[in-house]
Amino acid sequence: MSEPVLRLHLLALNARGPVEVRVDGQEHWLEAGSPAVIHEIPVAAGEHELEFVGRVSWGRTGRAAAEVHVPEAGALDVHYALPAIPGMRGEVSDEPDAVPGKEWRITIPAVLGLLAAVWLFWFAWAFLLT
Repeated sequence: MSEPVLRLHLLALNARGPVEVRVDGQEHWLEAGSPAVIHEIPVAAGEHELEFVGRVSWGRTGRAAAEVHVPEAGALDVHYALPAIPGMRGEVSDEPDAVPGKEWRITIPAVLGLLAAVWLFWFAWAFLLT
């Protein structure tokens, strides 16, 4: 029979510092990456409280927490994703999930590009064509 273990999948789209993971208050510093970096932490079977916080050069980001039940034998997979935009909350799930804020990394440049195009059209209309 195998020992119970937490298998943590830590995902970060951007290169970042380590993730602070607390399992029932016990601190672990683990690396995240893209694709997700997998870490195994031996634990007792039963209920456990998990807390995640990503570290960046100016502080912390991606705070998230979850309560999980680890079975007597085998492993429990827990997926954590750092946010794509600092300051947002992280995402904890039992299945791989999208990175929080990822859609904003695409939306913000698209909106800025549209505003620049409108401004250029207005400038051309107002000054060059009159």
